[in-house]
Amino acid sequence: MDIEGAEGKVMKNGEWLDHVKQIAIELHGRENIEAIPQLLRNKGFVIRFMTGNDLVKNALKNSFLHPISFIKAEARTKVVLNYFKRKYDVPALSREEYKILYGRK
Repeated sequence: MDIEGAEGKVMKNGEWLDHVKQIAIELHGRENIEAIPQLLRNKGFVIRFMTGNDLVKNALKNSFLHPISFIKAEARTKVVLNYFKRKYDVPALSREEYKILYGRK
């Protein structure tokens, strides 16, 4: 879920979460970063925040599962190359007001 700061509004009435087993959310703003993990825990989710290892693991996984698409995307964006050269800023890893959260029941 990436809805640019409206996460709190969508989560406010979290009854729909009773039907969700896994969720990934990009959180914007300290209020959402503090409130939404607790709301998810209260709904039975085990949560964690994205780490640099997740970024590397996902890049490797996608490069093996979808090699042609991965190579084309990397040729255009150079995200992975620049990340390893420390020239790419991943907001969810480097800024306090953005976080990516994973939750699973």
